[in-house]
Amino acid sequence: MTKTELVKILAERIGPIVSVADIERIIDGAISIIMDSLKRGDYVQIRGFGTFRVVKRKARIARNPKKGEIVPLEDRYVPDFKPTREFKQMVIESLRHKILEEKGIQGSSSGSSVEGESNV
Repeated sequence: MTKTELVKILAERIGPIVSVADIERIIDGAISIIMDSLKRGDYVQIRGFGTFRVVKRKARIARNPKKGEIVPLEDRYVPDFKPTREFKQMVIESLRHKILEEKGIQGSSSGSSVEGESNV
């Protein structure tokens, strides 16, 4: 989903009370506040959703995939997002059917069965 799509969906949910332009400014403002906090090394916690934070990555040796050359990477700080346990579980549960389909497992109303197994 793009920011434009997010603005459109939010405008549909809120209704005509808030203009599309105002919704876009609100989203831009929220993103800006999160980015400013992370630039200072702070974190932003949104209950029920997760925490935006900065984590330190250790120095390591990497490889440039185009040229194949070895590139040393120094210690660095990178933005990170850690979802709440509840949010993570909600995503897992709602996408469980997709995982089962990818593995070739079909679900039925009387329970699920694995290919090659019988429910007798």
